[in-house]
Amino acid sequence: MANPGQEDSDFDGTGDACECDCLVWGDVSGDGAINPVDVVYMVNCVYKSLDNRVQPPSCPYEAGDANCDERTNPIDVVLYVNRVYKSVDAFCPSPCQ
Repeated sequence: MANPGQEDSDFDGTGDACECDCLVWGDVSGDGAINPVDVVYMVNCVYKSLDNRVQPPSCPYEAGDANCDERTNPIDVVLYVNRVYKSVDAFCPSPCQ
């Protein structure tokens, strides 16, 4: 991964190297914070197949993949609930750090 401000080795399909920018890592609603709205988005995505997540364009992991295992599943929902309601942050580090 590149450090902020440096080019990443991934390409965006246009031939130009893109920078890694995951915005607020874990914010799936796009409101700039991790809060109960993100928990609702994750519950809807995982259990109801209603996917309204905001995917940062230059982030190598899927929005909501809180443990960076390359899957969005009930484990991620539990991590969101723990972070928002119990202040237990077990998210993997932002891939853009």
